[in-house]
Amino acid sequence: MWTTGHNDVQQQVPSSNTPYADLPPIISQLFAAKASKGLTFDQIAKAIGRDEIWLAAAFYGQAKFSADEISKVAEVLDIPITSIQSELGEHWWPNRGLGPVPPTDPVIYRLYEVNSASFYGA
Repeated sequence: MWTTGHNDVQQQVPSSNTPYADLPPIISQLFAAKASKGLTFDQIAKAIGRDEIWLAAAFYGQAKFSADEISKVAEVLDIPITSIQSELGEHWWPNRGLGPVPPTDPVIYRLYEVNSASFYGA
């Protein structure tokens, strides 16, 4: 679980909620450290030499940190590098996609259904 603060209001976001449930546990620590330091994706991205969109994708398990980026993120967020490497290192690969197939979100499912019908000529 990580907390986010906004104007003295603390909100806890359980890491067991979709889409976070399938992410490595270290992701919760990255978000917690980001929130506790009051940093934005843009600030962290600039510190490691990446774009904020790419960094957000990495935080959500859609992009892969290099060894150098892991080192820089660990330094910026004061998280032991070994903790990040053990879960997001060379052995880990991002899960890029919309989730389950067929999708469970009604809007996404309809797009999936329309696309499938046009693809298969139905």
